[in-house]
Amino acid sequence: MKRIVYVLVGFAAISAVMLGGCSKKENAAGAANAKREVVKFWYSNGGDSEVWEKWRIGEFEGDFPQYVVESTYVPDGAGISNGKLMAAINSGDVPDVVCTSTIAQAYSLSAQGAFEPIDKELAVIGFDFSKVNPAVIDLIKYNGVSYLYPQNTDTSLLFWRPDIFEEAGLDPSTPPKTIAELDAMAEKLVKQEGGQVVRYGFIPWIDAGAAASLWPRQFGADPYDENTNTVTLSNPAMARIYDWQRSYAKEYDPERLRSFISNMGAAFSPDHPFMQGKVAMTVVGNWFCNALRIYAPDLPYNVAPIPALTEDLYGGCTLAGNVYAFPKGAENLLGGVYFAHYNQEAKILDDNNKLWRSLGIFPDSFEGLTLYQEQDPKLLTCIDVSFNKNSGQWVLSPVTSQLDDMLTSFRDQAIYTNNDILAGLKEIETALQAEVARLTR
Repeated sequence: MKRIVYVLVGFAAISAVMLGGCSKKENAAGAANAKREVVKFWYSNGGDSEVWEKWRIGEFEGDFPQYVVESTYVPDGAGISNGKLMAAINSGDVPDVVCTSTIAQAYSLSAQGAFEPIDKELAVIGFDFSKVNPAVIDLIKYNGVSYLYPQNTDTSLLFWRPDIFEEAGLDPSTPPKTIAELDAMAEKLVKQEGGQVVRYGFIPWIDAGAAASLWPRQFGADPYDENTNTVTLSNPAMARIYDWQRSYAKEYDPERLRSFISNMGAAFSPDHPFMQGKVAMTVVGNWFCNALRIYAPDLPYNVAPIPALTEDLYGGCTLAGNVYAFPKGAENLLGGVYFAHYNQEAKILDDNNKLWRSLGIFPDSFEGLTLYQEQDPKLLTCIDVSFNKNSGQWVLSPVTSQLDDMLTSFRDQAIYTNNDILAGLKEIETALQAEVARLTR
């Protein structure tokens, strides 16, 4: 079967050229008697991710011995979410590179001048935009200038339980493609005992569905016009999302749903309702495969693209992942960019991919991945979704972080109250547009 990765790219296998200009042997020879340059690195994840970061640092220092990486674990998005990074920038004592999962905040800071541009450094290392997944290029640039370097690409997927499908009389090999199909199947998958729901078919606003960025793309709604810097929330397409979510609350009792959600186990725990059979379908990131491997290794499940309002919108999602950024005043900008770029080698991606099924940004590296060579169906679904024409980035603007916060708060009002949805969206739109005007004047 020809996978979409061949259709879109058809690149040669990843090579030393990708890592830019100089070979590893030349690096080693040139650095033998030279003083090693320090690359100061802040990262934001602990656990397995921290283990992987430490391993990757060792690999980088071995292949690029002119550099030594001083790494620091800084929670809350590598200091982006708690203000530590901005404090460092203001003091002039900054890391050369940070890695964060808070993409919206990172992009907003790019727009506000908190990061160094890296186009010159990308040219030095031989970075080729024509070989990058087109869906991530907009994330790299603000106003045509490169500021961020995506570490990886994560997709959100529909996870479903074929055993529960079969029990409910549904085809266990056929997931829903449209919202209408999702709703119909969700209703059939509900299980009640003694008049109480003991299993939901689907709840739109749990797991990845709780993110403000997820459903607009599936409904064909665009909350921001990047060409004119205009917030466009108060429109029927956006209102339809919250009307749809409200319909689930009304169907199953808002207070009971609120109680169920507040008591549900986290994704990385054996008490997650999908693992417990309390939810038959859920939308969550590709990394949930690792949670299931750890906490429910024998659980039958499949993955598919997230249902969309219409079939022409089906197949894609709003992409997520981690990004590298280079704070204003970084002393070793080239070293930081080399370090970020190194993550795209297949040998570096492979262990991460086997755990999380996260993808790099260069499709020609996929052929070196173990799961790709094994034609793992879940990884192949991730690749197809990542390269689907309907996939792309969430709103990229100076106010994306505020937009996320305000829409998340608004969602709960829409779900659990009878407030006017369009009026509420208009109120947020007006407030955000004023902030856009302030930041872009």
